[in-house]
Amino acid sequence: MHTTNTKGKGGVHGDLINELKSLRKGGGLTSWKLNQAARIRSIIANRIGVDTDSPSLGHVRTYLLQEFTNLGESVEARATRNAFAIGWEHDPQNLVKRRAAFSKRLGRHPDTIEAYENEGIEELAFRLVSHDPVTGLSPKDGSIATVDGRQIRMAQAALNMVGQGLADMYGLGPQAPEILKSLGHGAAPYLDASVECVFLSSPKGPDWYTIKFRYRFKGKRNSYRVGLVTNSHDCEILMASGLVDDAFTLIDNPNIDNEVLRITSDSHFIFYDQATGSPHPLKFSEITAAARRELLSIIWQIDPDRCRIIEVAIPENGQRSGTLYEYRDSLDVTLDVPFAYWYAPGLMYLNTLTIDVTQFPSRDKLEFYIQPFLGPIMPGGMEPNSDTYSLTANSWIMQGHGVAVAWKQAA
Repeated sequence: MHTTNTKGKGGVHGDLINELKSLRKGGGLTSWKLNQAARIRSIIANRIGVDTDSPSLGHVRTYLLQEFTNLGESVEARATRNAFAIGWEHDPQNLVKRRAAFSKRLGRHPDTIEAYENEGIEELAFRLVSHDPVTGLSPKDGSIATVDGRQIRMAQAALNMVGQGLADMYGLGPQAPEILKSLGHGAAPYLDASVECVFLSSPKGPDWYTIKFRYRFKGKRNSYRVGLVTNSHDCEILMASGLVDDAFTLIDNPNIDNEVLRITSDSHFIFYDQATGSPHPLKFSEITAAARRELLSIIWQIDPDRCRIIEVAIPENGQRSGTLYEYRDSLDVTLDVPFAYWYAPGLMYLNTLTIDVTQFPSRDKLEFYIQPFLGPIMPGGMEPNSDTYSLTANSWIMQGHGVAVAWKQAA
């Protein structure tokens, strides 16, 4: 988190610090108090490319809430949101009580919590004054031409209006930025995706089976990153963060180093040339421990020593809009648990989903049950076609939508 020392300083930055500290008092961030924050309203109007008097207080509040979300998940960021009563909307009480409750949860003195809040306010003021809301570039970088800057501000304005529209339409209040974050949290969507999951015997022996995954999808990416963790809780947090494109949970693996090496070797990524259709295979490699810790620094819930990350860097000729990609991977799973599942790693337009259990160990002695959890796309179970279960969806699905596969001994 970036901090600056503003003691004794005035100007725009000093005004912002004063207004933000005033906003956190009492019931926290409210529209009527924003009406008194002239400097904040002026800066946000400039950021979204409108006249100072144009944005409504609702738009200003939604924009500011998004900036609070962008602070991340550090203790300073969480303390700052707590101070501004974000998450206390139904009963904000007052700043002293909010700070005391947060200090009790963390087991730290309220003065320490106040220091965290001040660091968060410094960071927020720095972002509003110095950084573009989308690119994070400072004006001194000179990296954005005037027309591009105007386009970026227009895009941000549209995003803020969508957030306010969600808040007004569904009564989401301060949760609107979080909804937007879940729809576009950093990982690119999977377009025109076809997903295959094939169940096979495992080279590990009769107590295991292997699932082979194959995704074919379109989009525009410069990398593809996969997280490897040791429990399902970390897997869900990692996927929700948007830092990776997919993630696997490694269980019953006494030597995680060997397992990571195996998965890195067995994972494949291909992009297809748009002009010729020729495939270009790429190999995964594990990122360094230092890079992993830096990447995961915004996710306080995950111990970086319990997580590994592999990735491929996609060359420039594979980064065009509408490029066809293919991702293949496999995972060995113990037979002790008689079920498995696949769920979408991100926002996905799903064309087809195929589950193939033809080569499952002792297939002739088992009965299989396939149950999608794809929302309104297909609420019921999938009827088997021999040993292959197929679904033509042609619809959007969200992260977490998927299908469960269960089995038992045949009667």
